[in-house]
Amino acid sequence: MNRNLLAALAAAPVAATLLAPAARADAEQDQRYIEMLDRDGVHWTTVEHASAAGLAICDHLERGDSFGDVVIGVMLGNPADTQAQASNAITDARAVYCPDTPIH
Repeated sequence: MNRNLLAALAAAPVAATLLAPAARADAEQDQRYIEMLDRDGVHWTTVEHASAAGLAICDHLERGDSFGDVVIGVMLGNPADTQAQASNAITDARAVYCPDTPIH
């Protein structure tokens, strides 16, 4: 599988804080996230980068950024992903890293 997950999320307008998410995931969460990304056909590079991107997605959702804005940020950061793949990456990140975060 081609692995380029969310390659440059920080380049997206909604992604200003994506390089330094506040929380850190544990290895089990990371593995679960990778498995979900693989299942959904989402591209990723390294586990560390995928985890950081997933946590950053949660940071944006927790800040109240809309789902649509986060989708755009993910797509701008990784043009290889479709809108459906970007949506899946966000849904997967929320399920693993921030399940109690509402989606706006």
